[in-house]
Amino acid sequence: MLVKQLLPASENFIPMISEREIQVLKFLCKEKTALEIADILKLSERKIQGYRENLFRKINAKSLIGLYKYAVLKGIYEEG
Repeated sequence: MLVKQLLPASENFIPMISEREIQVLKFLCKEKTALEIADILKLSERKIQGYRENLFRKINAKSLIGLYKYAVLKGIYEEG
């Protein structure tokens, strides 16, 4: 799979990601905005932005593409 080729082999570490962060990550992979996710989950937009920031920090991603690659590689989100 192309995603596995793009990530270094040292990416075997799985950070502690909460269930809510996983929910937010799945929505981000579906190209939902923070406002859309907040509306769906009945949370504030700022709360969703906080979850997004935590994901970037925990996964050490630099962009949404990095979050997407991580989600696919770890089986959190399936393409298609």
